[in-house]
Amino acid sequence: MARLIHVLALALCVGISVILGDPVPVFHDCGSKVAKIDSINITPCATEPCQLVKGQNVSVVLEFTTNKQITKASAVVHAIVLDVRVPHEIPNPDACKDSGLKCPIAAGGTYNYTSSLLVSKSYPPIKFVVEWKLQDQDGDVIWCFQVPAQVEG
Repeated sequence: MARLIHVLALALCVGISVILGDPVPVFHDCGSKVAKIDSINITPCATEPCQLVKGQNVSVVLEFTTNKQITKASAVVHAIVLDVRVPHEIPNPDACKDSGLKCPIAAGGTYNYTSSLLVSKSYPPIKFVVEWKLQDQDGDVIWCFQVPAQVEG
């Protein structure tokens, strides 16, 4: 009986932590060169693939550490469907102005990039991979990540 109570208490704690915890998507680094990705929080995205609901915003907070000075940073987003890259326009491509970063960014520092996208109601219900990258003034990839996603609703 005591073992059953212990198992039920553990299950309850795990359930509460899943409900209240920060979403942690599974992501793949796709060629970060100028920085190391320290953490990514995509909301909402508690499961793989990330379930993106039409008409709702998706927020990204990415912490990274740089290894060179950055004077300009531009965000580029693609949806990869059946190995075809489809560009996705974002409302704030200039990361130095619209994403919590202030350029120049010093080498060796840790910074937070933030952005949000609206999932258009016109998107079809499809599985794909989101590729999000930041490029510097020389065209070098600061960081790049991919995460599986699915449009629903």
